Formats: sequence, structure tokens, C-alpha cells
Amino acid sequence: MTDAHDDAPTRALLAIRLRRAGFDVVEAGSGEAALGVIEGEAISLVVLDVGLAGMSGTDVVRALRERPQTATLPVILLTGKGYEYSIVTGLGAGADDYLAKPVQLDELVARVRAHLRSNAAWSSAIEDELRARSGIVQALGHLALSPIPEEAAETVVAELARRTECDFISVTQRLRGDRLRELATCDPIAGVRRGGVLLGPSLSRDNVARPRT
Repeated sequence: MTDAHDDAPTRALLAIRLRRAGFDVVEAGSGEAALGVIEGEAISLVVLDVGLAGMSGTDVVRALRERPQTATLPVILLTGKGYEYSIVTGLGAGADDYLAKPVQLDELVARVRAHLRSNAAWSSAIEDELRARSGIVQALGHLALSPIPEEAAETVVAELARRTECDFISVTQRLRGDRLRELATCDPIAGVRRGGVLLGPSLSRDNVARPRT
């Protein structure tokens, strides 16, 4: 956790309260310093003053969101009276929450805990999904596939249907002109079936464009 604030006494008070609540706190006196700390430390959440001198709090949020490693890092903005526009722009830049100054310390602790719980739950869900996808990839790599495209596609579709809960699965063949032809499909009504239709030009182009982007 980092606390970036332009008011040293207030920053120290917030840090003391957060440490008493059991959090590890790293302080930074400017936006530039905060970015340096976040780049070099394992930070779980940022408490950030909107009215920083030099690099503003909104600029810091934008910089964090532009970096893949901090794109989802929780950020709580601190703002005083007259900073309503900064709240809007800060939230628009990607901040997750805000508190008005003077900050109620117990409320700050409660909000920090709430965001850390949410972030931990989201991270756990992503990790579970990645593990599941990794297992699917490994399973597909061990399949014995027929040299006949339709039969190989049917085997792959059947394995995906067994391991996922997708409503529709399709393995397609790319033809000349970026047209796609279904080799095998699976849906709740027909189940796994070999063969399929030739997709229309527009749908084919959309599906071919996805992996390219």
C-alpha cells in the first residue's frame, strides 16, 4: 500500500492509522515519487491526493492505468472542497473510489479493506480461470487426432464440450478470401456434430480479425 499526499502531517497521520489497522504502508510525497515506489514495490492499493503539486493525482491515475502491471491496481482519491471537477476527472481516469477531506480515519480503513477484499476475490477468480484454461490446453495437446480435418475437429470440439460450459463451440477452417467453414460444432440441442456451414463474408471477416487484433 502506498500513501501519496502533498500534506506531510496529514500523510503521516493517515499512515499511522493504516499501520495500526495492520497494513504495511509506504509513503511518497509527490506523484512522481509514488510512481517510483509502485514500480519498485509490491503495492496492493494506493491512497492518492488529488491536489498533488507538480504531477496531479489524476495524472498519476492515468499513468497507472497505462501500465499493464498496474491497470487494475485499486486507487482511492483524497479530495478537498472545490475539487469536484477533479473527482470526476479522477474517476474517469480510472480511480476506484474517493474520500473527502478531512478524512474520517475509520472510514478510510473500512474502504481500504473493502477494496482489498474485492481485488483479492477478482484475482482469485482470474487465477482459477487461467488454471482451467491451462488444463484445457494441456488436454488438447495430448489428444490423438485424425489426419482428416473434420474428424480431428470433432475430437477437439468433444473435448472442449466436456471440459467447458460454453453454449456453442466451433472449429472452423480458413479458406481463400478469409471465408470460414465449420469443421465441427457443439450446441445444447444438437450436441457434438461433424461438419457445418460456410460462414458469411461479414461473419468470417469478423472472426478472422479477432486473433489479428
